This record gives sequence, C-alpha cells and structure tokens, in this order.
Amino acid sequence: MKKFGFSILVLLFAGMLAGIASAQGMRELMTITIPFDFVAGNQSLPSGEYYVLGSSVHSLIWIRNLDRKRVTVENTIPFKGLEAAAYSALQFHRYGDTYFLHKIVLAGQDMAKVVLKSTREREVKLASAKPSIVILKTADASTKR
Repeated sequence: MKKFGFSILVLLFAGMLAGIASAQGMRELMTITIPFDFVAGNQSLPSGEYYVLGSSVHSLIWIRNLDRKRVTVENTIPFKGLEAAAYSALQFHRYGDTYFLHKIVLAGQDMAKVVLKSTREREVKLASAKPSIVILKTADASTKR
C-alpha cells in the first residue's frame, strides 16, 4: 500500500512539474541517451533516455527520463562560446567512475548553459585529479531548435 501511495505521489509531482514547466515557457531542448549513471546537482540519476527541457529566458533546466520516474531541476548560468555550436550535446565532468552534468550545448546557439557545481562535485574534485571531459552528442532528429 505504501508503494502504491508513493507511486501516486510521484505521478502527481511529475504532473505538477510538467504544468509549471509549460506555464513558464519551458520547451524540450533535446532528447538524449545517457549510457552511464550520473549526478545532476545533488541528485544521482540512472543511465537511460532523457528529455532536457529549458528556456532561453530562464536559467532553470529540467532533466527527466522518458519513463517519468526521475526528474531533477537544476539552476544554470549562461556561458558564451566563440561561435554557434554545430551540434547539441551534454558535457560531463568525469572523476573515476562518477559523472557530473556540467554543460548543456544547443545546436546553432553560441550560448551554453553551465550547471552549477554541487557540494558533492566540489568534494570529489578536492580528492581527485583534474576531471576528464565526456561529451554526449544528440542525433540531429532529436534536437529541438
């Protein structure tokens, strides 16, 4: 019974998030398959297929796996590149076997969204060497412009 109640609560929360995202002009930026578990902000997320939602006006991004069981909202800061990106991608910082979402890049835009570093990433960074950079590109068909 507790599991059923929790499932209902998760569905209500996901519906509420979708409504808020819609009301704030959020749109799907990309759909991407992430082949490894990763951390976004302070939340650990499993590998899988994800929607990334956002807005050019707001600094918030929403990351939701397609089965709608996991959602996180992250604050970002704009990062101006030298030229428009040729492809949409997510960029991760990798420390050992742990991946932290770092940047969202959108095709045709010279502005990326950088995810603020969490306390957890700062702690891992202090105990580790420089992170390696992992870039996951989207397929052209799944990129929303």
